[in-house]
Amino acid sequence: MTKKVNIMTDANSIVSTVNEAVSQRIKLYRKQKKISLDELSRRAGVSKGALVEIEGCRANPSIALLCRLAAAMGVSVADFVDVSAKPTVHLIAEDEIPELWEGEKGGRARLLAGSGGPDMTELWMWEMQPGGKVCFPRSH
Repeated sequence: MTKKVNIMTDANSIVSTVNEAVSQRIKLYRKQKKISLDELSRRAGVSKGALVEIEGCRANPSIALLCRLAAAMGVSVADFVDVSAKPTVHLIAEDEIPELWEGEKGGRARLLAGSGGPDMTELWMWEMQPGGKVCFPRSH
């Protein structure tokens, strides 16, 4: 086996990445909702200075504080800490489009685009001609 399945990561790197994401998202949501630091401070029951430190990525807020901030802004704590990569869609060039099936009467199935990961999505174009049919061998 040549692929590594369990890749070890540096814990400090993960903490730093999450902390940066949390800081940026808190500031982003606050600005999108047009909430001042003073107003968020009042709603969440946290000092304005603490908010400045959090948004500046100079403080590591507790889960309890993230819950209060999320509630004060009407978002989920998960919105603050989501650092997962968004799925990338791969468009396939016309001359590289794979053909899954070609029928005796001219029908065919071609893969036009797809994404990877656990929530994989594919866009196929199926063309069927009158009297055409698709038959695949059964899996065991």
